[in-house]
Amino acid sequence: VIASESRGAGAVALAAGGLLVSSLWSIRCMRLYAVLPFVMCILAALLILYFYVTGYDSIHLGDATIDLTERTFIWQYAISHFNDAPLLGFGINGFWTLPSVYDYFEQSHGWVLDNYHSGYIAIAIETGLFGYLLFTTSVFLFSNKVLYLIATRAINRFHCALIIGFVVLSFQTNFTETMFLRSTMFTSVLLVAIFFAVCRPVPQEDLQQS
Repeated sequence: VIASESRGAGAVALAAGGLLVSSLWSIRCMRLYAVLPFVMCILAALLILYFYVTGYDSIHLGDATIDLTERTFIWQYAISHFNDAPLLGFGINGFWTLPSVYDYFEQSHGWVLDNYHSGYIAIAIETGLFGYLLFTTSVFLFSNKVLYLIATRAINRFHCALIIGFVVLSFQTNFTETMFLRSTMFTSVLLVAIFFAVCRPVPQEDLQQS
């Protein structure tokens, strides 16, 4: 982080440290952080709805216009095609591989990236409304299971803090970067592995000890 001289990386490092320390310090904080992934899914859905309804290619707050280094141009372009495959989406990697989609964006902006720069929009466009609802439901079940593990003390507190910290930061990062649906990214594979590990049945002996 220090060698890269990246303010974004520095902010993420500070956030990770803050999440870990506060989770270890307070069970209440740990419970709050456990529901943040689900909350972020809802917020992302509202953001997608904003671009879908308004048709804007940037975020307007009063007199200010925010495009997040032109990321919102990509978001609006992808969302404008949502009605082409609203329920099941375009399929994994099925949107940017369409020549008409790729070429039109390049002609309009003079540049193109086959990247949504938002994991949530990637899910909405590539898996459709059903896919996004299924994803949000799975995140809700994950958060609910973590709250259960905390309440029954069926998980090591330090391990729980690490899991929550990683998941929260992953979901936060996906607002402006695409990690979801990336099977070749270590962080994406680790996130899926964590979900499976957390959602496995709790051994009865662990419940009896708690």
